[in-house]
Amino acid sequence: MAHTYDENLTNEAEKLIRTTYYGMLQELFSALEGMA
Repeated sequence: MAHTYDENLTNEAEKLIRTTYYGMLQELFSALEGMA
């Protein structure tokens, strides 16, 4: 039971990290394009 809960928690954390990370990358690329 706890194992399943931990897996679900990890999956949610990974989704959140990916969403934040990709959002930052998109902002970075947009900034670089604006400077070019």
